[in-house]
Amino acid sequence: MTRCYETDEFGNTFEWERGESKCPKCGAACIYDKGIGHTPDRIICESCGYRKGFEYKKINRVEHLDLH
Repeated sequence: MTRCYETDEFGNTFEWERGESKCPKCGAACIYDKGIGHTPDRIICESCGYRKGFEYKKINRVEHLDLH
């Protein structure tokens, strides 16, 4: 399981569990981030650029593999 942490311009940190889904626009495999705590879910398709869900001006991004 991969966890993704991002910090916005105000110092707020958001956390997701990274997974895969099917893009509703083009049908390609895309990123599905399941929000943890107060963070909403989001979909990001790198094939067609489709985005749905939570967005903000991103400052810092960290991903790590959780082996538990």
